[in-house]
Amino acid sequence: MCLHGVSVVAEVLSKLDAPDLRVYLVWVPVLADDSPAAARRAAAQVLDPRVAQFWDDGLRLGLELARELGIPGRPSVQEGRAIAWDVYLVYPAGPRAGPSAPPKPAVWLHQLSHLPDGFAPRLTGDGLEARLRAVTRP
Repeated sequence: MCLHGVSVVAEVLSKLDAPDLRVYLVWVPVLADDSPAAARRAAAQVLDPRVAQFWDDGLRLGLELARELGIPGRPSVQEGRAIAWDVYLVYPAGPRAGPSAPPKPAVWLHQLSHLPDGFAPRLTGDGLEARLRAVTRP
């Protein structure tokens, strides 16, 4: 499990006084040691009432988001399948698309080493905080 990303999320949430903010963490089994137990251990770092956490055992959301965001596969991971993992999507408040496909985010950040510079912003605490503040301001 990627612990850097979850620690960034926890740190940013501790700085934001935004009670209407909702955060959904979806854990996916991409690497060999990813498991529900590992996800539970990592999830314990983000104990915030605004956060709901899920386990995507079949990679359904990860595969669909990769398609939607244009994320290419990584040859050394999951037999080269294109999977969105270590991505952080920001949506403004409001209606969402139907259940058939995830909506496009307003912006997204990532920690994927196989994406070229400029593909999407890399995850940083300051970057995530700025983007969340932009969508949570009244």
